[in-house]
Amino acid sequence: MTIYEPGSTLKMPHRRWRWISLLLLLALFQAAGVLRMLTLPPDLGEVVSLSPVLEIVTGSLWTLAFAYLARQFWRNSATVQAAVVLLTLFAVYHIGRIALFARADYDRQRLLLLVGLLIPVVTASLIYQRLKK
Repeated sequence: MTIYEPGSTLKMPHRRWRWISLLLLLALFQAAGVLRMLTLPPDLGEVVSLSPVLEIVTGSLWTLAFAYLARQFWRNSATVQAAVVLLTLFAVYHIGRIALFARADYDRQRLLLLVGLLIPVVTASLIYQRLKK
């Protein structure tokens, strides 16, 4: 049995499975969102703030991106750096979407909290990128 020692070239397999699980769950949630938009009644399509077509396209792209990166982790060819970049872009996209298309008061009230949470995430991502170079 091989024991992981910090500084060695061995990879910790449990981290890889955590990344695969997280990415597949995100892909599944995005696919469910696309399916929900595809089955949306036409009269409700006029009420939602974001165009259903745009929601389907962006949801499909995020689904493919998460599934592709999970596949790359499965094949041991993905890096944590790529996952951090993808998750940061996903967070920025969702905050931007809420900022641009939020109509309800509760969405606007939680926007400040979400932006406050996003700033440390983006900062940590940038610091991580700098340290890896």
